[in-house]
Amino acid sequence: VMIANFLARLIDRSTGGADGFASTIVRWATIALATAMGLRFMGIADEIVILAFGLILGSAAVAAAIAFGIGGRQTAHRLLERWTSQAERDRGPPPPV
Repeated sequence: VMIANFLARLIDRSTGGADGFASTIVRWATIALATAMGLRFMGIADEIVILAFGLILGSAAVAAAIAFGIGGRQTAHRLLERWTSQAERDRGPPPPV
């Protein structure tokens, strides 16, 4: 908890207190990580800790994919068009037969 508070204060000072959400996330993530490390070290609930962190990382990956899929449709379309046009330019005219 002391390390979590230290990191949260460090983030608050570096952002001038403008991003309280980030410091709160860092505080609770640090506490969760320390708790999980303690449980693993003591040999209590090894599988539960591994499963919990796997589910958290998996859900974060799915959330990022959905956010990009919904929010980044236009950007992905422009990027794909740019790649396609660049590939066509680099390929040049077809060779004579």
